[in-house]
Amino acid sequence: MLSLFCINYLTAHEYGHIVLGHIDHLISLKPSAILFEGISYVLPKDISPIFQQIKEFEADSYAINLLLRQVCANAMSAEGFSVDIADKLKSLEVRLYLWNFAVYTFWRLFGIEKFSYDDLPTLTHPPPAFRQEVAMGIARTSLRVNPQLGYDISNLPHLLQRSVLDVENAFSVISDQPVNMDAYHYISRKNANAL
Repeated sequence: MLSLFCINYLTAHEYGHIVLGHIDHLISLKPSAILFEGISYVLPKDISPIFQQIKEFEADSYAINLLLRQVCANAMSAEGFSVDIADKLKSLEVRLYLWNFAVYTFWRLFGIEKFSYDDLPTLTHPPPAFRQEVAMGIARTSLRVNPQLGYDISNLPHLLQRSVLDVENAFSVISDQPVNMDAYHYISRKNANAL
């Protein structure tokens, strides 16, 4: 199920680039720019990395909005799961936790873990912690403006942050490295409570 969440997220994210006109825009700026991700993460000189980060956030937003509706609408089949797991999937909170766990794991696997704030203007993709911060804001807003989804958002920041910590703990166990939340430290307790 977690791999399905990852595949759905990646597909929706890339589809978002197309729907939002990012591909056409890159081609209009420089036709060879469309190949930069397939070959390397080095952008052609004419395209700003910050501009590309904005496009990544926009595609993230598209994917998160699309998939969050599915997760909240219980548009998940419990077919093939044990009765115990199928019963747990009835809980929106469990589905949100698992969805965020999967998406953050994807970002963490394929994103930049260690960076300096001085590096940000040179990165083509935002670091996982930044993407997670934006995802939390999008999820909060989407759930607030769609009350028919029926989720009390007061616990959402804690739920999403707990899934991130669980991912980081899992990475620590499999890599024999201590948990390192440095990239995530900018989310202060005050900001987390405001979510």
